[in-house]
Amino acid sequence: MSAGLFVAGVVVVVFPSSVSVNILGAFMCFFGVITFFMMKSSRVDTQTGIRYKKCVKYFPSSMKADILKALSDDPTHFDWSEKDDSEGIMLEIYYSTAANNVYVHCLQYVPYEYCSCSDWYCFPIDRCGNMIQ
Repeated sequence: MSAGLFVAGVVVVVFPSSVSVNILGAFMCFFGVITFFMMKSSRVDTQTGIRYKKCVKYFPSSMKADILKALSDDPTHFDWSEKDDSEGIMLEIYYSTAANNVYVHCLQYVPYEYCSCSDWYCFPIDRCGNMIQ
């Protein structure tokens, strides 16, 4: 997203146009650079140096019990494909193919924020099914 915003801003500035359009392009470049440095899609473990990529999935609130049961028992038999219409449950997923680990945390939406509704779970990548796809 940030690279696209930056490139679009450069294109707008490069082509001859009015001053207001050039100012818009400059702001697009600026916000592209800012979002590049502010939006992190991965984290690095400070002790081992392993990089974990972040993936977020949303599910309806009615699936909370099924999700928690799948996380505590066996996540390979659960369909982890997102549902388009709701954001009641959020799964934060951090995974690393180098470490062969997946860390999962479940959060539930209460008005104005997501609150933790589970502990962190750690699985080998081969036991995750389609969770990180």
